[in-house]
Amino acid sequence: MGFQSRSPLQASKGLKLGLHGHYSIERLCALHEYTKTKSYLHVTIVCVLMSMPPLLSVVILEMMPLHDPSAGWNNNTVFWIRSFVGIFIISVGVVFQLQAMAPAASLNLRQCLLLSIVAASSYVASLLLIAEYVAFPVPFTLVAGVPAWALCLFPGMALAIGVARLKHDTTLRAQFLRFGNKIMLESNFMVIYPVYSLVFLSLSGASQFFFMFVLQIIKLILKKSMVKLIPDMEDLVPVVVISVDLFNALYQSKCMQSAGSLLATSGIIAVDAVQNLFVLRGLFRNMEEVMVAGQLSVSSKGLLAHVLALVDDPDTIAVDALLGVRVAASPSLRLPDQQKKLIDRLHTAQQIHLDSEISPPAMISFKPATVPIAPARATSMASASVSPAPVTESVKLDPTAPMFPVKADISCAEKTLFIKKTLQLLFKCELVLLVEYIESAISLLYAIYLLILYHLPNAKYYSEMAEVTPSELQSAVLGIVVYAFLEALSLIAVHCVLRWKFNMSALHQMAFVFQTDWLVIQSAFMAWVIMILQFTLEHNGVDFSFRFKWVHNATDTSV
Repeated sequence: MGFQSRSPLQASKGLKLGLHGHYSIERLCALHEYTKTKSYLHVTIVCVLMSMPPLLSVVILEMMPLHDPSAGWNNNTVFWIRSFVGIFIISVGVVFQLQAMAPAASLNLRQCLLLSIVAASSYVASLLLIAEYVAFPVPFTLVAGVPAWALCLFPGMALAIGVARLKHDTTLRAQFLRFGNKIMLESNFMVIYPVYSLVFLSLSGASQFFFMFVLQIIKLILKKSMVKLIPDMEDLVPVVVISVDLFNALYQSKCMQSAGSLLATSGIIAVDAVQNLFVLRGLFRNMEEVMVAGQLSVSSKGLLAHVLALVDDPDTIAVDALLGVRVAASPSLRLPDQQKKLIDRLHTAQQIHLDSEISPPAMISFKPATVPIAPARATSMASASVSPAPVTESVKLDPTAPMFPVKADISCAEKTLFIKKTLQLLFKCELVLLVEYIESAISLLYAIYLLILYHLPNAKYYSEMAEVTPSELQSAVLGIVVYAFLEALSLIAVHCVLRWKFNMSALHQMAFVFQTDWLVIQSAFMAWVIMILQFTLEHNGVDFSFRFKWVHNATDTSV
């Protein structure tokens, strides 16, 4: 049940879902199992530690003392070492993302590290050549080194996977191309957001406030574009679009730091607060829909156990409605044997209905099979018989006891609606929780980073830190911390409401996502935090006036 191809109709349906998708039944089972087995202490530690690696990485890089770039490229050895380390970490993250988005690639750790070393070496080597024959700093260093890095990394990935495998395995090829398209789209972030930041800094007061709405529009467009790349991996949508939220949160924090006016900073916080209220309102509306669909309060065991009881109930549910529910997760997840059997039964039922191609509405029943089953295979997935009826069709499967107690007997249509509404709610919760966590944790991370950087020698090489006074730093950090606190309040609100209405822990769901999809999330964290926070370093040759005075000076000197 790993990566599964989907029909064009299903793929287009995934596209239309966009950011309004559904959990798969397999992911629901995995979340329920995680919630049962992990303590609050465990999930709290997971959530706190998730943002620590990128902070530690960028602080370690800043603790490497740099020389003045005017000393020349050959007198800035520490900068080149730092560049190699930074791009190596980013490369490892990119290769890990390939592992998550293209499971069929099956690269081992040795291959991942070797690819990252080669890519990082080519990146630094190309920049050294430009520095020698053009000028140092290399204009837009972080962008100038990307072609050499990509020309080594992506062909290297293809060779590591196997050119023959990519040629003959259509599933693997589709996964690899999808991954490449995602990286290409994300590379545009390095142009879009710095340009936005440049325009923002050229404005002042009320103009900066109104220009913040453009950032929200950019965020929405990029998210929609990202979703279109993975119509067949709906479970990964919240974690794949996380890179957009990372960029947005970091640049929003940088805008607050450099706004220079209380009006602009207050406006940024106010706009985000209003946006959060609308998001939470929509989420709470989804919760009410789940309550109405269930027609009763969820049992004390919680929403997850309750909906799984309905899924596993031996009553009938409409097959055509069931076909709209994704059973298998992509990529697949680890589950206990009993829950694997449930997934197998549901998947088999869907397949039987698709194969039968019955046009009238059909019903499906998880009842004892009419074909005799050997005792030794009574609990495994067995053959099923199809019994046509005038209006409905019944598909009979193996007998298995329900895993969870059902609180109340509801009709077939009500059960199906309740299941679908719950899966939609879980998807929306994951989206909201990740966005609020990112905006809170990244903002707090940036505030801590500023406080540390201010006391390090390298601060003088950052344009936004070179002439900052202690009072200006305090004011900027305070605004960012207030923003992070408001985002944390949104998280707490979601957790409290879910706990009150559904006996469900938002903290557990957030930690579940972090542990289940840590490759995608952590690689995005590491890559973008390292790249964005050192983007304006003087050694990286950022000059949006495109005058590059040091290049002309170097040319005049050589003449």
